Parts: sequence; C-alpha cells; structure tokens
Amino acid sequence: RSLFPFAMELGFSVEEYASHKGRIPPIKRQDKRALYVATIEKANALVNSLIEDGHVCDIGVAVFDELHMLGEGGGRGATLEICISKLKFSSPSTHIIGMSATLSNLQDVQKFLDAELYCNNFRPVQLREYIQCERTIYPV
Repeated sequence: RSLFPFAMELGFSVEEYASHKGRIPPIKRQDKRALYVATIEKANALVNSLIEDGHVCDIGVAVFDELHMLGEGGGRGATLEICISKLKFSSPSTHIIGMSATLSNLQDVQKFLDAELYCNNFRPVQLREYIQCERTIYPV
C-alpha cells in the first residue's frame, strides 16, 4: 500500500530517493514536513546535502533497514555505517531507528548506535534457508 494517502491526511509529503528519483538538495517545503524514502546511497547523499546546507538538524527521525549490512566492509554496508555516523555526530537530536530481520551481532550494533534494543521473533512468513551447489538447491 502507498504512504501517499496517509501522508496527505497528516499534512506531510512523501518523496522517493532511488535511482534517478529525488532532488538533492531536497526542495524546502513551506509549513510542510517531508518523509524521504531512500536507498542507502541516496540517503547518504541526502544527509551530505543537509549537512552542507546546515539543515541536518531538521531531521527528526531516520529509519534504517538492513542493519545486518553494517561491518560488511566496503560497498553498501560501509555507506550505511558512514551515513549513520554522520547523522549521529552532526545531528545528535535526530532519533535513529535501525531494523534487521537477520542481525547476528546485536550487542555490537546496539553499542555503535548507543541504542535501546527491541527484539521480536514474530515473522509473518517462515524463514527458510537453502544452499545451492551448481544447479541443485538443498534445504539447510
């Protein structure tokens, strides 16, 4: 389902930042809050532009999914870590929420984020693991 009807009723805009979508720096909207839905790379570019323009403290909440990518070394995990670090140190009042369904190093991430930990084992879909060897797939 789309966030647009929900956003319109509550008086904020929703802007997508993925691929070629999204304007950096973002358009400043008079008297209207914005929700930016972004890839990791676009979120990092968005945070950079808000830091440069002196508006990073305007971010009230930042929600990051796929936290299991932290510490992967290089690529998207490094970009995610850099983005979160920039937000933590340039806008301490921003609330950071991190999510992952497959995070194994909970205590490390909790310490990095200086965060409260909330765990829930509810899964709307059963998680199944498989291994592929050449052209054959085996259940784990």
